[in-house]
Amino acid sequence: MLIFRFMKVMVFVLFLTLTGCQIMKPMSDNEIAKFFPPTMEVFEFNSRCSHICWLGINPGTTTSEEAKALLRSSNEIDSKSLEAGDASISAVWFAGKMNTYPCDVSVQLENGLVKSITLGNLPFATNNFIRLVGKPDEIYINLATSPDGPYIQYMTYYDTERIMIAVSPGSRNGPDPNDLVYALFLNTEFDRANLLAEGDIFQPWLGYGHLKDYLPGVEIPTSISIPTP
Repeated sequence: MLIFRFMKVMVFVLFLTLTGCQIMKPMSDNEIAKFFPPTMEVFEFNSRCSHICWLGINPGTTTSEEAKALLRSSNEIDSKSLEAGDASISAVWFAGKMNTYPCDVSVQLENGLVKSITLGNLPFATNNFIRLVGKPDEIYINLATSPDGPYIQYMTYYDTERIMIAVSPGSRNGPDPNDLVYALFLNTEFDRANLLAEGDIFQPWLGYGHLKDYLPGVEIPTSISIPTP
């Protein structure tokens, strides 16, 4: 009888051990990303941060040395990727907890100050920034092509704030609040004309959708592709 009870206890302990191992099993990157979604908390927009501050870095105000110190001390920056020079800083920024959602960062420096910040491959939707800053002033939109087929791409522009948001690919119905941001440009002296080819123009922002109004006379295919990276 004692042996039988001992065996029952050992089986129960073994069960708890195995169950505990299962609970403590390391999560994959995708599982971590689900539990720790990206946060917009690092972006600040107000009278002090009129171009949007990112991680406390304010274009036109933050000095080059202050920006380098902020990035070196941040646990959201991949320290191995950080490269800081006299004219620029580059790094990988994790937009989510537990080193998830890596984004490319480029900070341009001039005369001892941060001149511009470029953030690429963001896990945020256009509506996240419209909620933060408000409606953009202008949009450039076109129907692009790739080996995978045609797709919509566009850039929205804030004239006073010197903010540009690039989206690629976009919805086949025109700008959509859930379109993912391909790149965010924060600049104190933006010249949007330098970003466009000859003949391309910005036009007034009409809101989401409105693809036929944005691209009058352009035949939109029934199938819009997502280009392969």
